[in-house]
Amino acid sequence: MKIVALSDLHIGKWNDYGINLLDKAGKIGGDVLWLNGDIIEPTVGVNEFEIFDKISDIGKYFNNVVWVAGNNCLELNCLSGPVINYAIEFGDILSKYNIHLLDRGSLNLGDYCLIGSIGWSNGALWSPSVLGGEHSNSVDSNQISAEKEFRRIFGRRWNRSSAEF
Repeated sequence: MKIVALSDLHIGKWNDYGINLLDKAGKIGGDVLWLNGDIIEPTVGVNEFEIFDKISDIGKYFNNVVWVAGNNCLELNCLSGPVINYAIEFGDILSKYNIHLLDRGSLNLGDYCLIGSIGWSNGALWSPSVLGGEHSNSVDSNQISAEKEFRRIFGRRWNRSSAEF
């Protein structure tokens, strides 16, 4: 499996640095384009939808495009809802561009399973509806649900809590 991983592009911050790396990734092509956090620098006023279009264009050279959100994603202008629902809202936006948000779960590719963020160290940004539970605006119940889900999926394998992971 050929995976091209890019991280911390901060598109818009350092002239054309991030866009140039995306273009190079497109020339490489492969099975997976893995965008690993802080792809866009929202504080400099870039048009996020133009960047999503660009990534979608480059994604044509890959079988799958996956995104693991970084802290800058919380500052994106395209997000309108509360932080606790960002995985749902951001996942819905990215899916329109054929980009899979790994914060919403995992992606099975044959014998491989790609696993992204669990909402940073304690799972606090996963909403219960993403985990299959009832919707709740309570961060405390969300953290508890995310931690239970983390332990169910990963705890037996690595014997670690999400914070330790």
